[in-house]
Amino acid sequence: MCEVSVRNRDRGYRIDLELVKAVALDLLRRSPWHPEEAVPYGFELGIEFLPSGSMAQVNQNHLGHAGSTDVITFDYGRIPGSDSARTLHCGEIMICPEVAVAQGRQFGTTWQTELARYLIHGILHLHGYDDQTPQARRVMKRAESRLLRETLARFAIRGLGVKRRSPKV
Repeated sequence: MCEVSVRNRDRGYRIDLELVKAVALDLLRRSPWHPEEAVPYGFELGIEFLPSGSMAQVNQNHLGHAGSTDVITFDYGRIPGSDSARTLHCGEIMICPEVAVAQGRQFGTTWQTELARYLIHGILHLHGYDDQTPQARRVMKRAESRLLRETLARFAIRGLGVKRRSPKV
């Protein structure tokens, strides 16, 4: 069982929430993540797109870091009391489209592709990947790049969102 809810709180970008949900469900259901293990539990996942000011506030309040960032993952762990056959894992992924635009320009890719990368990065964290050491970061980056290639082949990621025009004054 995988349940995904998606919200866009960034009024500067129109995000295709159904496409985000489809991509997230595909990533959550795809197994095995590691050749030797399948995902032994379901997920309840919340995904929120935040403007940079809100993302900076979350980053400061929860991680003690100043400024906005691309993606923040909150892993709430397994729900107590769920039986082993239906263990449910909960998490939340917060993504900043404005940072995706800047990093897309910096890395020569689309901001929609960056959004997909951030979603994958967050889901990898929920699957136990870590990027705190150089070796763990390399392992995670390889998995992230592989999943991004697969996701780009499976979904029309350019349709993930559009930047809303600023009203003319």
